[in-house]
Amino acid sequence: MRLFALVIIFLLASAVAAGPCLGGTLAISSRSTLTIATDRIRVVVFAENKGSESAYGVEAYLYIFDRRFGAGAVDQLGVKQNHAFHFEIPLASDQQGEFPFVGEILYHDINRLPFTALSAGTFKLGSPGGGFLSGRAPELTLFANERLSVRLSSGDPASRDVLATLYLPRGLTTPQKQKQIGLRPFGTAAVDFPLTHRRGEGGATYPVFCTLTYRDAGVARAAVVRTVVHVKEFQNWFVRTRWYWLGAGGLIILGWTWIGIKAGVGGQGSG
Repeated sequence: MRLFALVIIFLLASAVAAGPCLGGTLAISSRSTLTIATDRIRVVVFAENKGSESAYGVEAYLYIFDRRFGAGAVDQLGVKQNHAFHFEIPLASDQQGEFPFVGEILYHDINRLPFTALSAGTFKLGSPGGGFLSGRAPELTLFANERLSVRLSSGDPASRDVLATLYLPRGLTTPQKQKQIGLRPFGTAAVDFPLTHRRGEGGATYPVFCTLTYRDAGVARAAVVRTVVHVKEFQNWFVRTRWYWLGAGGLIILGWTWIGIKAGVGGQGSG
């Protein structure tokens, strides 16, 4: 008999919309609920506009059981409006263990630039126990290129090969979203994901998730790691290197001043 479970995750992803938004903020919050019935899973992914600008082309996606499911799009989500996207996923009779799920809200600003709000969690089928796998990652401040480090800990008495899968908003990229990590019994390990902010705008705050999974004699084990990436305000190369230019300019002025003094002293001596 399947266990009944309710999982609620609330997270906020926000970004400053580009284009004619007159300094407004485009911010969509994502909240997911998951219930387990006898033969299916029901997931509701909520989207709420907490910014000062409308969002357009709002869609929802669900990542579960190594598959991706989509829901219908909403043309526009106005300020303080919300919408619920519904998913029903059939269950196989042999599924047992702890599984991750990720809800994704894809939305656009008035210029059709895409943004993403993510929510995630885990749920159990059967009575598999837990505490075998955990992870953590520090918050990251990103200018252009940084590395996100995820630390894994095992409570398993056997060695395991863990699959780490990174879920990113559309504004961030990494060359490899999935990596395999070997964990020794009751051991720890770390995996790094290079991150790049592929747009120029700064000031955005992105929740980021990494799911950790492996199987033990057909029983699934899982954990979800959450962190936040803060994108620094964009500055061009001349602004970022202004202190070097000022320092170099000061040295040049001092150099010419010294040359002028020497020239003046030499001229007086020859007179």
